[in-house]
Amino acid sequence: MTINDRSLSFGRYLKNVRLEKGISLNQVSAETRIGIDNLLFIEKEEHDRLPAEVFVKGFVRSYAKAIGADGDAAINLYMSSRHVFQETARVEADLI
Repeated sequence: MTINDRSLSFGRYLKNVRLEKGISLNQVSAETRIGIDNLLFIEKEEHDRLPAEVFVKGFVRSYAKAIGADGDAAINLYMSSRHVFQETARVEADLI
């Protein structure tokens, strides 16, 4: 993971590595057996459309491995993003 990658969110990090290496989502899907929809939800960081956290962690790690990215870094970025998403959802729920 480079200095610039550390400022990226998990979805952007994975997508950037994938694109830099010229790997298609279809290739990632075939290697990981993760559906294209879930791969897109990961890249777009659509937390509300992703399955349970335990599955997403596995997906993120598998995706990272398939493209030669740092799986631990991707998981750490995911967990940070997930925390922000959950806090935002909690605050928004309190406002209703």
